[in-house]
Amino acid sequence: MLMTKPSPENKPSTDTTHLTPQIEVTKIDFESVQVDTSKNTEFATINSNMIDKPLANAILLEIYREVAQRSSPVDPSDLVIAVCMLLQKGGTSRQMNANSYYKYATAQVYRHDLSTVLGGKFKKVTARQFARAMAQKIAETALELNIPGNQSKNYQLDFPDATDEDLCWASDFQTFNPNCPEHVRSWLLKNFQKRFRS
Repeated sequence: MLMTKPSPENKPSTDTTHLTPQIEVTKIDFESVQVDTSKNTEFATINSNMIDKPLANAILLEIYREVAQRSSPVDPSDLVIAVCMLLQKGGTSRQMNANSYYKYATAQVYRHDLSTVLGGKFKKVTARQFARAMAQKIAETALELNIPGNQSKNYQLDFPDATDEDLCWASDFQTFNPNCPEHVRSWLLKNFQKRFRS
């Protein structure tokens, strides 16, 4: 379900006296995060194409700080999963509405959180490069939660009998992931060439 921020007249109270004090998080390691399917989820709207994992973790930490400023407490593991699923649902695209978000348990991450962090301290990194660095964690999370990728509709047009697993792998940032099924990777590459080189 696509959600946007409330309008100014419907903004929630800014009184934070009832909130539990936020634990200072100084490091996030996305590879150690496990998906808990019992937690609530909600979606609302190595080459030059990739960054390394330490940089991806630094970006996650900045996103965490951005999110923690407006809501508390935020579990870092929940944040990683919310970021993964926002990217999976199309957060790599600049055309995604800035108020689109993905909520997983205690973490609600907006597309504008990605834009703020990637447009500030990490302005040389694109959302797609960030997603490629986390591609395996995004795939594992998507498969666990059965969240189709941002290219799944196009993939299903070419393969109407596609499996749920294939649809979860059908994300534009999975092209260089060696764990992505070869037939999906091949399609992603052809689809990329068709969209950008024709």
